[in-house]
This record gives sequence, structure tokens and C-alpha cells, in this order.
Amino acid sequence: MRGPGAGRPHQRRADPHDLIARADLVLSAVATVFPAKLTQYLAAPILELGWGRPVSLVTMTAGVVFTFPNPVAIVIIGEFRIAVSSPRRRSSTYRRTSPAIIDTTTGDVSFDASLARSRIGTFDVTGDIALRGGSESFVFTAGGFNPLFTPPPDLTTLRRLAISISPSPVLKIHADSYFALTASSLQFGAAMYVEATLGPLGATGHISLDTLIHTEPKVHFTATISSDFQLTVGGEELASMSVDLLLEGQGHWHARAHASISLFFFSISGTLDIEWGTDAPIELGPPVDVAQAVRDALAADATWTHVCPPRTPARCSYVRESKLCIRWVFCA
Repeated sequence: MRGPGAGRPHQRRADPHDLIARADLVLSAVATVFPAKLTQYLAAPILELGWGRPVSLVTMTAGVVFTFPNPVAIVIIGEFRIAVSSPRRRSSTYRRTSPAIIDTTTGDVSFDASLARSRIGTFDVTGDIALRGGSESFVFTAGGFNPLFTPPPDLTTLRRLAISISPSPVLKIHADSYFALTASSLQFGAAMYVEATLGPLGATGHISLDTLIHTEPKVHFTATISSDFQLTVGGEELASMSVDLLLEGQGHWHARAHASISLFFFSISGTLDIEWGTDAPIELGPPVDVAQAVRDALAADATWTHVCPPRTPARCSYVRESKLCIRWVFCA
């Protein structure tokens, strides 16, 4: 069940709509995803919840699959839908299909969500979200990863969070973005693509930003900005321009800028590349056991020492509840 993407065969077959009419496909999908095993049991209740009258604005359809005894795992498969109508009768529909897996044997948790058949007004919205958590790693992403980052093998095909806008036949706009957080990195970026046509004239352009921050083994970040523009006549390029920027550090800094311009039969380009700073990047300090630090702070006597406000008669009372290990201080 892992791997976002509404177009995958097993997800199309397990779609909650028209289950009875597609019973043969649904049962075959269940047999593939949950193969029969001796002394292994499976229970899968299905429920649908809605909010709003006379038409539900929020609808959730979910199936909870519980398999036991070896392994003991919980799989939640469902669709979350929000439909909002504006005063002009234009609706915004948000649909998210989301399988989630909880393996109580290993403690691993995974969550995959895909925007399917979603719109804001008349514009399509797409994208994938994924979470992987366990004792050895942590990965959360909405829209994929930075191009310079090597993602886990099962998260290489995630779609960007994107919206396509076509306000008129002559203009198309596509925008996408992503955000990712791992145990040792922070990643985010966005891009916009524009295409316009008017008779034989055409223009295309795009601009994008990608940022990757590593925290291990040393603090280091890379940020890139890329943009280009083309003007065409009858499909032939008339003029173009591109700009690429790079900044990375810290400690030893590196900046690079490249630009090129082409017009008719004439073109020019240039590159600026500079470096400065020390060769030793800033390193993180030793790891800190946050849970132990909190326990030590709660156990310290100074934490529970009552202090009355200044210039106030000392009329404080000290109460300790032994059963709950809660200490209260009342100052009048």
C-alpha cells in the first residue's frame, strides 16, 4: 500500500466508490496487498463520516485494516474530501487519498497521501505527501525532495504540490512547491512556469528556487535560483535569456552567477564565481539528550521553589499532591 500516486492500479481498485459494482477488482486487490497466511487474521471495518446539511461539506471515507498476530499491523486506507461553494457557485474541492501503516512489532509508522481529483475553483490541484518514522530514521515530505538530495528508494516518484491555471486559451500558468524534513536536513523550494501564445507569437518562461540545509555531519546549505525566458515566432526562437544563481556555505562560502542572452543571431554569456571564508564549516556541538535534560530540570529543587512577587506580603502556601507528584504554589 506504500507509495503515493492516485494512478496506481491497487489504489484505483480500492477506491471507495461503487465497491459492489467492482467487487471482483476490489477482492483481487485485497488478495494481492494482504495475501492469505496460515494462523494470520485480518479485520477491516469501513466507515463514512460527513459534516454539513443538506450536502456534506466535509466527507471522510476510511477503512481500518487490522492484521494479527504476527505481525500486528494497522493499515488505514481512506479518502478525505472538502467541497466549498462560493456565492458565484464556483466550488473548491479537495480530495486526499491516504493509506497509513502502523507496525506495532517494529514501531515503524508510514503515511502516504495523494491529492486526487482536487480543484480550487476550476483549477486542478495535485501532489503527494509522505511520512516515514521509526527507531532508525525520520522523513516527512510534502511535494518531494530537493534535486540534490537522494531520497529513500520508495519515495523517488513523489509529485510536487502543484496548481495549473489557465485563465484564457492564450495563457497557461503552472506553479509547484515542496517541503521536506529528515533527521539531518531541511528542504524547500518552489517554481512557476508561464506559457503564452497569440497567433504565431509565443512566449515561455520559468523561475525556480531550491534550498537544501544539511545539519549532519556539519551545518551546510545550498540555495539555487534558476530562470529562463524564450520568445518565439512560428515555432522559431527569436530571443532568449537565462539566469542561474548559486549560494552555498557556511564557513567556506561559494557564490556563482551565470547569465546568457540571445537575440536573433547574436548571443552573449558570462559567469561570476567567487569563494571566501574559512575551509572549516561550523560544526554542531555534542548531541543533547533532551528527555533527560527535562527530567533533570523537573527533579531539581530550584524548579519547585516558590517566589512571591516583589513588595508583596509573604502569604504563600505550599501544597504537594503525592499521588500525582504535582506541586502547587499559591501566592496571595
